Amino acid sequence: MIAFLNLAVGGRLTDGLYRNDRRIGPFVGQAPLGTKIAYLFAQSLPTSIVNLRVKTVSRLKPKLVPPKLVKGGGSPERWSAAFIDYLRGESRLAENTVAAYTRDLARFQSWRKGRSVPALTIADLSNFVAWLHSHKLAPSSIARHIVTVRMYFRYLQLEGVLRDNLAELLGSQKLWERVPQVLSPEMVDRFMLAPSPLEPFWRRDRALLEVLYATGCRASEISNLLLEDVHLAEGYCLCHGKGNKQRLTPLGKKAVQAVREYLQQERPGLAAMQAKTPGWLLLSRSGRRLRPPA
Repeated sequence: MIAFLNLAVGGRLTDGLYRNDRRIGPFVGQAPLGTKIAYLFAQSLPTSIVNLRVKTVSRLKPKLVPPKLVKGGGSPERWSAAFIDYLRGESRLAENTVAAYTRDLARFQSWRKGRSVPALTIADLSNFVAWLHSHKLAPSSIARHIVTVRMYFRYLQLEGVLRDNLAELLGSQKLWERVPQVLSPEMVDRFMLAPSPLEPFWRRDRALLEVLYATGCRASEISNLLLEDVHLAEGYCLCHGKGNKQRLTPLGKKAVQAVREYLQQERPGLAAMQAKTPGWLLLSRSGRRLRPPA
């Protein structure tokens, strides 16, 4: 009943005699119809409810409260380990991405040489980029290092170690300096027929190449394919990408034929190498999951 009164008088729960903090008396004349109904309804309520007068609380906009800086800041090793756990647990990044960020962060800590992270200036961070250039790293690797430092500083902001993220001021590297070359259709055909029947597991290798070409998936995604993920009759497979994200990718006729021949003629012998039947699509010579080269 209180909720009904609150709605009827336009957001204010009153005893029927107040509006905008001013007493208006009995509801007569030009009083709104909803207000009249609420007043009449309130007359039948117990006195303990009718005499309630609650003022409307205006909606306040949330204020941005800066994080409180942590005194001392903790050891850099502790924050580095916590940041890696944050990437793996909360950000749910792929293991390969986490491993790359771990290497980049270790190189950043090596360059820092004991200097406090909150004491670093934008000039120091620019020197870090120049230091990366001096080690002859590729532009893509330098760009990833910058992203790693940005994310690390952003995490330190969330934890109250840093107030400002100076790494946001670092410019990104120019990655594409030339137009990449592409293979001609003839070269693609030669590439697909590269596995020779004279090789011991040429059907598996040809199936691998056909699936890679048909789906455009990463080598790690093809390596993690399960038998239940491949639907040859429907012509598609389910790939598990970074962050455990899933997507459906089509399989062409040649890819379906190559995988079917591998499943019928080579995979049973590879699976027999293990006591328990493996669930992976592509198997190594020992019957384990075929892993991409490091």
